[in-house]
Amino acid sequence: MKKVYTYLLCAVSIPLISAGICSAQSTASTALALNAPKGAITVDGSSQDWGDSLSYYNPEKKIHYTLANDKTNLYLVVKTKDPVQQNDILTSGITFSVDTKGRKKSAFSTTFPSGGGPNFSMSGRGEETQQQKALKATLTRIKKIKVDGFKDINDDDISTSNPYAIQVAINYEADGGLVYEEAIPLELFHAGELAKGEWSFNIKLNGIEAASPQSAPDASTSMSSSGGGGGGRGGKGGGGSSGGRPTQTSISGLQPQGVSTPSIDFWGKFSLAKAQ
Repeated sequence: MKKVYTYLLCAVSIPLISAGICSAQSTASTALALNAPKGAITVDGSSQDWGDSLSYYNPEKKIHYTLANDKTNLYLVVKTKDPVQQNDILTSGITFSVDTKGRKKSAFSTTFPSGGGPNFSMSGRGEETQQQKALKATLTRIKKIKVDGFKDINDDDISTSNPYAIQVAINYEADGGLVYEEAIPLELFHAGELAKGEWSFNIKLNGIEAASPQSAPDASTSMSSSGGGGGGRGGKGGGGSSGGRPTQTSISGLQPQGVSTPSIDFWGKFSLAKAQ
């Protein structure tokens, strides 16, 4: 009788233990093993350097992206065809956060576009032309990159042409997709031996705060600028048409001014590719 009981106990226990192991593996966070780019990278807001499709996709947030590194830079590429996400990126930017110790902590972060230059709002009806989209992407070049946590950088905001070799670019492609591309020199992280471990990252598409109704420009089906600069996300000057106030750019599209959109973000982990 003891033998039968022992056999039954083993028969029940082994599957339960196996199931527990499988469950633990399925819920564990898997770090991305980054690859080095296959060729030279030009940060120009084009996904052409990254092949036919980006490497990763977050199904919950519906974001296509690539993370990669060579011996010099850490790269981020995000592509979206969603018009609301596109407008959020152009208006409030993408914040890319990294922690070299693998924690859910924004130890280093960049946000682009940020501050100064035109503030985009969607008004009017109808779809934007390719020319209008290209103009919006071009105008981001006069905006700033907000940086935090980099001890080599004393300023909170730096230009897109900066001495720290942080590169950013936004552009539209022929298929209507908006591409955000960024390169950050690895030396700015001062990671040392931590480069051999897992790093954590956060990609955040910043939402838009509703502008006050009185600042909304008249509906228009074409690109226009107003020196009033109302609707206020503020900014640190620059790009304004009068009194240092930022320009308010009205763009016909899908989302009326005065409508807020939520931020979208997610965390993950990665291990750097070996230097090539």
